[in-house]
Amino acid sequence: MIFGKSKQENFFDMFLVLSGFACQAAQKIDSLINDYTNVAVKCREIEDLEHSADQQVSKIYHQLNHSFITPIDREDIFLVAKRLDQVTDQIDSAAQRCLMYNVESTTDEAKIFCRLIVKCCGFLNSVVEELRNFKKAKRIHEGIKIVNELEHDGDIHYHAAVTKLFKEHQDVLYVLKWKEMYQEFERILDACEDVANTILSVVMKNS
Repeated sequence: MIFGKSKQENFFDMFLVLSGFACQAAQKIDSLINDYTNVAVKCREIEDLEHSADQQVSKIYHQLNHSFITPIDREDIFLVAKRLDQVTDQIDSAAQRCLMYNVESTTDEAKIFCRLIVKCCGFLNSVVEELRNFKKAKRIHEGIKIVNELEHDGDIHYHAAVTKLFKEHQDVLYVLKWKEMYQEFERILDACEDVANTILSVVMKNS
């Protein structure tokens, strides 16, 4: 399938809705970690976005089942949708652990993670927005490069954060709790990179 051949389907707009949910969830977890109040309410808002993303994936799957012509291969449409959905899933997973682990306050390291997550989701959204126009492949590649760089920054920050955690804290429960929280934040950035790499594969296949 070739980009732009079909005007009867709006899958690129549907992708953008999914990346929009991820951006909203990223902003909300950033707000949660930087202003650690009304935690249950903020976590519920993120959970609602996760449910909305799931519904959007179902909508895409339904449209795929009723489409004779698609702008790119069917399996690629579903894969991009699922990868985008996983970003919001991972953000929700991190937020819910604040409740599960009874996190009482946040850390500077968590705040840095959230800044990276907001940036990464923002650039990912730009990549998804460009996806409909294959002629702008250069801008897609540039956006993907930045997403990959932010994920790498997240890896470096994770190692530094965990090292600091074990050096500065003796409370085993606290260390285990925040080590898991930092892993959850890193998984969000990994999910963003998975989307970027999936889109890169799709673009290369159709070039």
